[in-house]
Amino acid sequence: MVHVTITPYKEDIEPNVINKSEVIKTTLKLSEILGSELVLVRYDPILINDKYTISYHLMAFDRLCILLKGKIKHFVISFIDLYKNVLNHLDDLKLHKISKDDIDIICTKFSEIASKYDMDIRSCGEDLDYSKYNFVNKGCVDRDFISSIVNKKLPKQNIRKGLSCNCVKMADIGVYNSCPHRCKYCYANFNEEKILENLKFHDDNSSLLIGKLKKGDIIKVRKE
Repeated sequence: MVHVTITPYKEDIEPNVINKSEVIKTTLKLSEILGSELVLVRYDPILINDKYTISYHLMAFDRLCILLKGKIKHFVISFIDLYKNVLNHLDDLKLHKISKDDIDIICTKFSEIASKYDMDIRSCGEDLDYSKYNFVNKGCVDRDFISSIVNKKLPKQNIRKGLSCNCVKMADIGVYNSCPHRCKYCYANFNEEKILENLKFHDDNSSLLIGKLKKGDIIKVRKE
């Protein structure tokens, strides 16, 4: 299962993300290889400011659905959280506070748009009940779907206290402060110097994301 983030933001928010037309082209290719059930598109996080208004998001989401129609079945959305990296970029982001009315408008319209193109929407780690918008309450990584693939009942994630998460339990193999995209809403980057340092030690031929295995390193087998 592959998740691809496709947002409507420009370089002011996502400085180093490649052209969105290329991202969409790759997403369509992934769908051809894996099938529409196994490629989810993340339109998240949703943020609002003077440039990226509610109307802007509605038009952008409709356009994205048109481009992905017939190839993608599932979208994942969430609203921006004030992570450390976000707080570091408040001057750039110029965020408007997202009200319950804003959420209601966006979710209602997004649901209508997705339904029009035979797609569905699921929320990611939100603390509100989205059932009234006809969102699918199966998590970003559908536990029932994955269980059916491996023919074994798998547990839920249950690690996000106070938030709704119906994803299957999984292991995170990522590394913080290692993504060169440097999106200003990202939770996984929060130290610019560390990002540059980590990137210097990335090797495409290494089995590690950052650096290489060294003599004396211990490899442990995960028990679960």
